[in-house]
Amino acid sequence: MNINLALDRIHKASHIFFDVGGTLLRPFPSPGEIYAREFFLFGYSFDSQELQDRFNVTWEKFQIQPKQEISSSDYEWWYKFLKDMMKNEIKEADFDQIYDHLWIAFASPKNWQEIDGAFQLLKNLQQNGKRLHILSNWDERLRSIIRELNIASYFESITLSSDYMIDKPDKKLFDFALKNGKCDRSEVLYIGDSYSHDAVGCQNAGWDFILVNNTKYTNLKIGDLKLNVI
Repeated sequence: MNINLALDRIHKASHIFFDVGGTLLRPFPSPGEIYAREFFLFGYSFDSQELQDRFNVTWEKFQIQPKQEISSSDYEWWYKFLKDMMKNEIKEADFDQIYDHLWIAFASPKNWQEIDGAFQLLKNLQQNGKRLHILSNWDERLRSIIRELNIASYFESITLSSDYMIDKPDKKLFDFALKNGKCDRSEVLYIGDSYSHDAVGCQNAGWDFILVNNTKYTNLKIGDLKLNVI
């Protein structure tokens, strides 16, 4: 999709829904570096790139099976994720304490960074009268993260996978988002970075969408999307 077509879709939409991870925010400096730093506090020394590689492999593995088939909550899902990622390299006696520490660490805004141009886009769209929403495969920690990053006020509704234990691309989550946003799918546009979660999910739900920050499928970046202020 070229920039002109993307901007045309934005102009036509009344309600714009955003993915968050990979679209608006990224882990900072990286998941591997965050894990390495937090493990070190408990006396464990791991190479950050090795941890990043493990994270990527485990992430792909855990995407195959629907979340609700793995656990009954996001807290439990990430617990099983870490168990699988670290195998037996963390002592059983230490594991629960370290996991709770990591759960809190990833709720801290200091470990999340704006993707270039994302916050300016939110401001720009709001100035143009667009009604903004979040639809994200995330847990309840996101609400405090965006509040502390001072972007929560841009959004009229927030629909999280953890609220329903349903992940994108499941059409039911998109239906819940429409209900929460009090809008019709003919009025909406979705902006996200994942083909399998966002593009496929929108196709399933009959939503218009723009894919960004994904060099495999598009050259568009979130910072490219800017309207002239009315």
